[in-house]
Amino acid sequence: MSKPITVRAHTDKNGSLKLDVATDVREADVEVVVVVNPVPPGNGGGWPEGFLEKTYGSLADSGLARPEQGEHESRDPVE
Repeated sequence: MSKPITVRAHTDKNGSLKLDVATDVREADVEVVVVVNPVPPGNGGGWPEGFLEKTYGSLADSGLARPEQGEHESRDPVE
């Protein structure tokens, strides 16, 4: 059964790519097909262009914000 596996990796200065991919196939001969799709600049995190800018702070007033943490206790300094 064929199953696509997608990973992100980085090529070295010579253009070489080294992959270490975990599979659920053990002790078997497999055929591997590699398709290289360069990631556009500015999209290294894999998010669609402008995604973080559009969504940052969108839950601030939804009631899901982290509650206040209160005051930290005072402790003696470590010597």
